[in-house]
Amino acid sequence: MSDHPRSWPAEMDAADRVRHVALTRTTPQNAGWIAEEADVSRDTAVKYLDRMADQGDLEVVETADGTCYKPDDVTQFLREVRTLAEEQSVDELTNELRAIGDGIDSWKAAYDVESLEELRRSIGREDLSSSDRRERLETIEEWE
Repeated sequence: MSDHPRSWPAEMDAADRVRHVALTRTTPQNAGWIAEEADVSRDTAVKYLDRMADQGDLEVVETADGTCYKPDDVTQFLREVRTLAEEQSVDELTNELRAIGDGIDSWKAAYDVESLEELRRSIGREDLSSSDRRERLETIEEWE
């Protein structure tokens, strides 16, 4: 459970709370943990979590903590794409993609690599200083 009690808006019912908690996790969590965070019973959480998994919103994974739930990466990605498409014009999206491509091209040239994977492998080079390594790690994070 979180370190501080959460106050849920009155208009959020149990399903909304479970959905919010489950979809805002970055690591898989079990139903009991999600139930506590959402302020619902474990059975209620399981009911909504299973429904969300059936709809493709969540992925069910087995961990040391038992059956856990995490946001489905493909569904999350497609939602983000849809949101961008609804909020941005084609020209704005095209310009952003062009800027991203230009940024990647500049990293390839700056680090003399052809791919993100090649840049990752370069981190282990012995001739790099710790600041060069840190810079490459920051670039990798941004590239991803």
